[in-house]
Amino acid sequence: MAKIQDTLAPTEVKPDEYKAIFFAGGHGVMWDFPDNKPLQQLTATMYERGAVVGAVCHGPAALVNVKLSNGKYLVAGKTVAAFTNDEEAAVGLTQVMPFLLESKLIERGAKTQQSC
Repeated sequence: MAKIQDTLAPTEVKPDEYKAIFFAGGHGVMWDFPDNKPLQQLTATMYERGAVVGAVCHGPAALVNVKLSNGKYLVAGKTVAAFTNDEEAAVGLTQVMPFLLESKLIERGAKTQQSC
């Protein structure tokens, strides 16, 4: 429980000490993850050194703005399972979300598939 209560901020994480990073879903992450620059840098650093990057449901929102050292988006050319536009419409939140995750991933060069 202590580790849950004392979660490290992205700037406190030492990327070399971890082999993976995972982003949980939920609608809230659509606001919390995409523009978090320290989280983007941590993710890019870990990915480029060979760590596994994973996400579920709305979790890929953390990946939409991650750019690698070559200037390309991390998701470009990759298949990403994420909450789809149709699923967002089905729950009636299309107009509430800051962006549609599936559309943003496609805009960034990802191939998408349903995850939830």
